[in-house]
Amino acid sequence: MCYVYPRCAHCGVPIACVHCVRPDGSAQGLDRSEVVSVSVLSLLYLLSTLAVSVRDVVEINDLHRSAQHALWWDFPVLVFDVVFLVWIYGALLQTMADLRDSKQT
Repeated sequence: MCYVYPRCAHCGVPIACVHCVRPDGSAQGLDRSEVVSVSVLSLLYLLSTLAVSVRDVVEINDLHRSAQHALWWDFPVLVFDVVFLVWIYGALLQTMADLRDSKQT
């Protein structure tokens, strides 16, 4: 028996591209709220890592180093890392539940 894998409607790739998959196997794009959420989190993550990198360069170039490294500069990056990991973990749990419900496990 040959199983035909559903293909993405946008690029024709077997469902492994950036688009979501419905339980019936058809592909759909991301919701507007998901696109906005990912974009905002990514931009904030970029800005916070940029701020930490600039601070590290300034700190390294300070020859007189009167103060020690302040860890609170790294805290926003840690928060964004945790948010992304929890989001990914939740999506994986949801995907596993969807597959279990459709008896594809």
